[in-house]
Amino acid sequence: MNLEQQYIQRNNLGEAPEVPYVFFLVSCEQPADKLIRVKEIINVIASQQKGEWPSDEKWNKLLPAWFINIISANTIEQVKLNPVLWDYSSWLDALKYREWEWYSSAILPYGFKVCCKINNPIYSINTLEYVIYATGIPQNHIKFTDFV
Repeated sequence: MNLEQQYIQRNNLGEAPEVPYVFFLVSCEQPADKLIRVKEIINVIASQQKGEWPSDEKWNKLLPAWFINIISANTIEQVKLNPVLWDYSSWLDALKYREWEWYSSAILPYGFKVCCKINNPIYSINTLEYVIYATGIPQNHIKFTDFV
């Protein structure tokens, strides 16, 4: 288990790393269930950061079926119309060079919080936003803040 996977498993109080970092505040029902699904995806991604990046076919075996079904259903037309949506291959390509790492999360009375370390001033966190969205949380219930 690498350090990021340890953070996913153990940092559950919304701890913040040193600047720079970003966090999402998410309002939803059943926050524990939604956060478990988000962590499930990010844990798989974190496990693949060292060494060779898997092929799309291998990702089909690594990622949970519920997520593959949701992201694979997005058409190019839908992706063009909704900036939160991704097509599967583009999402995987963007993750290959991500400049953020999961640092902590916390269940809140109204939802949950996710905090990520930023490793480069030029970063995109949209791939994580999509994972949160894919759990069934409306886009307007996902708030993003950065501290850089």
